[in-house]
Amino acid sequence: MVASIIHLSVPAAAQLIRHSYHFYNNFSASAPDCGPDLTQSQAGGNCNPAVQPGSFISDTFPGCGLTRTVYHNNIHWGLGYPNTAGTITSTYTIHVYVKTTNWGTLPWVRIIDFTNGLSDNGIYYKQETASPDRCIDFWPNGIVGPCPYFNSSTYYLLTFTRNGATGMLNVYVNNTLFSSYNDAAGIYTGTAGTPVYIYRDDQPVPCESGEANFGYLAFTNQFSSQTMVDSVYNLICSIANPGGTSTFSVTPNPVCTPNNITVTYTGNIASPGTGYSFNWNWDGGTVVSGSAMGPYVINWSTPGIKNVTLTITNNSCGNQNSNTQQILIGSKSASTVNQTICEGQSFLGYTTSGNYIDTLRDAAGCDSVRTLNLTVKTGSFSTISQSICEGQSLLGYTVTGVYKDTFVIANGCDSIRTLNLTVTPVSYYTFAQSICEGQSFLGYTATGIYKDTFITANGCDSIRTLNLTVLSKPAPDLGPDKELCRDDSLILNPGPFTSYLWQDGSTREYFEVKQPGIYSVAVTNNCGTATDAITITERVCIIYFPSAFTPDGNGRNDLFKILNAFNLQEYDLSVYNRWGQKLFHTKNVANGWDGTFNGQLQNTGVFIWICRFKKNNIENKMKGTVVLIR
Repeated sequence: MVASIIHLSVPAAAQLIRHSYHFYNNFSASAPDCGPDLTQSQAGGNCNPAVQPGSFISDTFPGCGLTRTVYHNNIHWGLGYPNTAGTITSTYTIHVYVKTTNWGTLPWVRIIDFTNGLSDNGIYYKQETASPDRCIDFWPNGIVGPCPYFNSSTYYLLTFTRNGATGMLNVYVNNTLFSSYNDAAGIYTGTAGTPVYIYRDDQPVPCESGEANFGYLAFTNQFSSQTMVDSVYNLICSIANPGGTSTFSVTPNPVCTPNNITVTYTGNIASPGTGYSFNWNWDGGTVVSGSAMGPYVINWSTPGIKNVTLTITNNSCGNQNSNTQQILIGSKSASTVNQTICEGQSFLGYTTSGNYIDTLRDAAGCDSVRTLNLTVKTGSFSTISQSICEGQSLLGYTVTGVYKDTFVIANGCDSIRTLNLTVTPVSYYTFAQSICEGQSFLGYTATGIYKDTFITANGCDSIRTLNLTVLSKPAPDLGPDKELCRDDSLILNPGPFTSYLWQDGSTREYFEVKQPGIYSVAVTNNCGTATDAITITERVCIIYFPSAFTPDGNGRNDLFKILNAFNLQEYDLSVYNRWGQKLFHTKNVANGWDGTFNGQLQNTGVFIWICRFKKNNIENKMKGTVVLIR
């Protein structure tokens, strides 16, 4: 990929700060940038974080064909950027090339925290609908951009860039403007010396964390235009790859001597490269013109592969970044080849004696002339045609084909025997047959695969394969007698058969029961007819919750839980105090609240409960209050 120079836009009064990270087995700023190391930071709150903060793994960037090391954070861990130099304040750009792999268990997943965990304000992913895909939420101000949008299998280049003069905060996804948000209140700004956290949640509302693969992360004190975001996105395969800063192009490559080539710097340092030193190693080449960043015109006097290396040094801290490209230098040449071969052989595409002159082009595109003086000596040839049956062998060969065996004769050339072998295949015949229990077919009475061998007219075997299925006589099963809630229904399915006849004359393979009674079916298959019946009785199934409970350990009314929970498909119960704090949660109808929270007894009072459940494939929601009495 040929890159282009990325020009940065920084307010006139400010010096550009750029700290970029490639996660190539470390958390250091990528050379030649100078900057602080990132830290692996645990989320606030009691969230049961993973034991390890994360690890470096291998992943492939889409559209790049680039497989490399990335950083994967584990659940409830993220990355901390110290922001010591005040890179992220009111004017900034944050680039993150990331693939979220786990959204966690809550509707929100923190992307950026500017407040060092002191406030819940920040930028999040949010699950807004039943879709597993996510939206972007500027908490506490709501959803921005298309919703839902983000999935857990795609790398996105996310760019968050804020103009301190106007308060506008633009969000780009890849190189498309996703949303523009008016942050005149300065909610989404940083403070020098206050760390900025990526994918790590805070203490006020904890545990809103996810897992992701990070390929590139950059912080600058600039506001990025659409053109600048385009440049980063279009060059992401180069920028996200360690070494991308020192990229350069070579034109033409390859080249024939004594022609010149042009070398042009294509990395992301803006001209004239202030603050950086550019050191070129030309591997014996002569500089015709050019200096510093270039471009250069170079000439080599000898052919071969030349290794051109650019090393960029950051003058403020000495960090270096290098990149090497190979250049193929070719030249014209002439050669003569004297060769002797045997009849039937080939040399350089020629098979008869003679003098041949070929003009060739080498890998560099340079012409060379080759003269071939070829002598062909005669050999001996014989041919045999033979047929055998499948499974037999002739001269070591077992399959149809033309086989050549070579023997050396007195003049040093080969004697070649050609065998035209025909292998007559065994005749195979396969068929399937079904019978009923107690019957017989070709002497077989049980389900199975049976092979019989016969001799055919050509003297080779014929193999007959019988796939025999013994069908059982029909035996419908409607199951044991059942209870049915009023207004509910159930499906009776006696099993797979050829035809069905229910007590009401219907002939479907199943029957929907809505009323109590006796139901029967007669089923038929190729082996006969049989019947079965079932009795359905009515049951009262009204769901309700107690209005009070007494968790005093006497075995009566000690738990608050659902009553008469019959035939529920899904269930979710939560209990809150009057301040909205969740005290209890369960998805098991057998579990109930015992009047405690974090091991502490709750005082007598009124508590709020909310229950969601599914019954007969219908979503239901109930809520109310319960009195805890001690």
